[in-house]
Amino acid sequence: MSKVSEAIRLRIAAANYRMAAIEGNALGYPDAENTHRADGLEDKAAALLDPDEPVTFTAAGEVVTRHQLRSEARIVRTPGIAAIEAGEARINLLDKAHVLAMGLDLAEEVGATDSRQKMLAHQLALMHTKIFELMNAPETNATPLNKPD
Repeated sequence: MSKVSEAIRLRIAAANYRMAAIEGNALGYPDAENTHRADGLEDKAAALLDPDEPVTFTAAGEVVTRHQLRSEARIVRTPGIAAIEAGEARINLLDKAHVLAMGLDLAEEVGATDSRQKMLAHQLALMHTKIFELMNAPETNATPLNKPD
């Protein structure tokens, strides 16, 4: 289970304890125990969502791990764990597709500032590469670019 999933599970449990406390208070019974449990679970969830160490960003604002760092990067803010996991996933996908440098360069060049813009820049870099690979592939009857007559 990812840290984000676990934090969500803890926050749901905390909300249930908090609702029980509110119901008890509404009936005139102060419910400090459920309030205390809810506070503890929310603290645990918050701790899960904090990064364990300072995070490195590329100039385009993409999160990179130390071993993925390919060029100069800078620490610009401390994101939540969801942003870190999403950034690592994007970087891993770029790396597996062999377009890491092109994807990061394009995201930086177009000034991508949020996840949506970064993903689109990464997809454009991948499409660009795949189009040229298709154009340079030997022609066979099996290529998807051939149309029936």
